[in-house]
Amino acid sequence: MTLITLILSSTIEPEGCIKYKDDIGCTKCDKKYILKNNDCINAEGCYFINGDECTSCRIGYYMKDKLCYKKDENCLTTEDNVGCISCRLGYYLVGYQCYKKDENCLNAEDNVGCVSCRLGYFLYNRQCYKKDENCLNAEDNVGCVSCRLGYFLYNRQCFKKDENCLNAEDNVGCVSCRLGYYLYNNQCLKKDENCLNAEDKIGCISCRLGYYLSNNQCLKKDENCLDAEDNVGCVSCRLGYYLYNRQCLKKDENCLDAEDNVGCVSCRLGYYLSNRQCIKKDENCLDVEDNVGCVSCRLGYYLSNRQCIKKDENCIDAEDNVGCVSCRLGYYLSNRQCLKKDENCLDAEDNVGCVSCRLGYYLSNNQCVKKDENCLDAEDNVGCVSCRLGYYLSNNQCVKKDENCLDAEDNIGCVSCRLGYFLYNRQCLKKEENCLDAEDNVGCVSCRLGYYLSNRQCIKKDENCLDAEDNIGCVSCRLGYYLSNNQCYKKQDECNSYVDKVGCTSCKYGYYLSEYYCYQKKDECDEYIDNVGCNSCKFGYTLIYNTCIKNPEKCSLVKKNIGCISCHPGYYLQNFECN
Repeated sequence: MTLITLILSSTIEPEGCIKYKDDIGCTKCDKKYILKNNDCINAEGCYFINGDECTSCRIGYYMKDKLCYKKDENCLTTEDNVGCISCRLGYYLVGYQCYKKDENCLNAEDNVGCVSCRLGYFLYNRQCYKKDENCLNAEDNVGCVSCRLGYFLYNRQCFKKDENCLNAEDNVGCVSCRLGYYLYNNQCLKKDENCLNAEDKIGCISCRLGYYLSNNQCLKKDENCLDAEDNVGCVSCRLGYYLYNRQCLKKDENCLDAEDNVGCVSCRLGYYLSNRQCIKKDENCLDVEDNVGCVSCRLGYYLSNRQCIKKDENCIDAEDNVGCVSCRLGYYLSNRQCLKKDENCLDAEDNVGCVSCRLGYYLSNNQCVKKDENCLDAEDNVGCVSCRLGYYLSNNQCVKKDENCLDAEDNIGCVSCRLGYFLYNRQCLKKEENCLDAEDNVGCVSCRLGYYLSNRQCIKKDENCLDAEDNIGCVSCRLGYYLSNNQCYKKQDECNSYVDKVGCTSCKYGYYLSEYYCYQKKDECDEYIDNVGCNSCKFGYTLIYNTCIKNPEKCSLVKKNIGCISCHPGYYLQNFECN
């Protein structure tokens, strides 16, 4: 089944047009229309038409630009080439259009609009606005000009006077408040209960006993404060307290004396000052200084970062702010620590470590390392320098010579192998049994009869191979076989002719060639093409990608390389199958 979709393109002609051209427009109109600028204009209002012009209009229409326009229903009279010139009652004229007069408008003038409003409304920008219920009088184009009692005027609106306000002025607001309130930004604010006196536009100016002024607010004086000043705060504290940032802070129990805005200035015995705090002296400290800390320690301790550090038991002498400077016998200094000398070390130096070792040991990174049993001689900071027979040096280590190695050199390794072995990467590798000759650092270089070399290995020649070459493989095959990729393959009986390194090039009758191989032809195929396959099928079969497929019984039409495209009556097509 084939679906064909047709897309039709057409131009919609204007209403009333008889002749139309795409690049111009309408060129001729119906008799009830007038042609104007290649467009058809409805001429229902024309009484007489002369060519493409109205010469007179019917009643209820007026003439303009040779066309007849319908008169607006609210228009009383019109003039040709002008339009409406007067409107019916309740409407007014603006630009030849009739507009309905607002219901709250008493009088309106043409080309002006509303000029007066009914009672309770005022005129603004030709609109009638309802007067606010609290407004006594309003003026046109101004708005409210006076309010009723208890209200004041602001931006032409009437606002209710605050209950705590005694007097208010228009466009100002409240100007005086009742007792217990003061004026601020034209608002009446209640005087704080701790405030004695307040002034308008300022706020509280004096507070009751126990309070002081701050930003015109009354703040309670701290219980530890003796005296406070307005807009300053606390200026003196009771005994045992001192003033800091206008706060009364309790003096530390270990503080003897404190000064206002400074803090503690002296501490009791056994304490010292640090950042105005009294710090307890360490029990191992003999003497301290204020704002410094410990300056001397008792016997067996030394000073470090103002702390008394206990001297190490193996340390003979220590200095303040340095640490241990000498150790007892059998120990040496390292980073101010006393480290025990190794039992195999003969002599050690401070901040260096071991400098000489006992017999049978050698020095490495100031450590005594035991000499290897296979090492004859070793040097300090080097290691072994000579090995006993049967061993050789490698990175100052004695390595046992391989049993198949004849001779080895220090820091090189094996240099020659015994018979039947060859040298490769300093290793003695056994020569393969099928290898005739091998070379050091190369490998096998020749094989015995019936074998050939490939990657230094002896590969057995295939029984069907007549001749093979080293590093190539088979180069000729025995009768009945052909060569491909240096392998011997048996010839097909169905093949007529072979080419070495290619394969079959032609097949016997009843067979076809594909990728140098002969395949039997199928009965349902009518024609075969070599290296392609079936090219056409017998009746009742359809070719699908070089294979003949039997036509389905329910299918009425099958297409090559697609399948069924149409079904017999009573069946429907889905995914090229009839159901």
